Amino acid sequence: MTEDDAMNQLPHGRQPHFDSTSLGYQGYAPHPGRLPAAQASAANVGLGTGVVIWAGIALLGGIGATAYFALGAAMTHSLDGVLGDDPNGAFNWIILLVAIIGQFVGLVVSVIVMLFGIGARTKRMRRGTTAMVLGIVASAIFLLVGLIQLPLVSLFLAAVSQPGAGASAG
Repeated sequence: MTEDDAMNQLPHGRQPHFDSTSLGYQGYAPHPGRLPAAQASAANVGLGTGVVIWAGIALLGGIGATAYFALGAAMTHSLDGVLGDDPNGAFNWIILLVAIIGQFVGLVVSVIVMLFGIGARTKRMRRGTTAMVLGIVASAIFLLVGLIQLPLVSLFLAAVSQPGAGASAG
């Protein structure tokens, strides 16, 4: 065996990789566990960015809605003054429901983005870590919004438990 033959031999267990465009030897075949990093879909990062922006708006809106209802309840000294039968009552019901439902839906979407990011990261996709971090940040912000909006949930439960309170909502 010559020196050139010894240099051209493959390590034990490796198969030569042939290029289909030429008949020459092109090196080693890639190891199945070490495939090149796949590109994550832009939807993971785009959705994650959208959810973080939504979380920022929800944070400002949650603070505003809580302050609005706290001020309304403090000024009228009753729940009927805030969510009563007058025309402002329907508007207040809409604000209350949008604030509560938007926070819960945002939390669910941010957790889904985080799970997609974790899945993409385990598949070794390039943007998987970014999507995961965006989902974690958005989840944390939505949990903070939930803490800020706890008085709104108690206000909603008190308004629903009063007889005749649902008449102004629909």
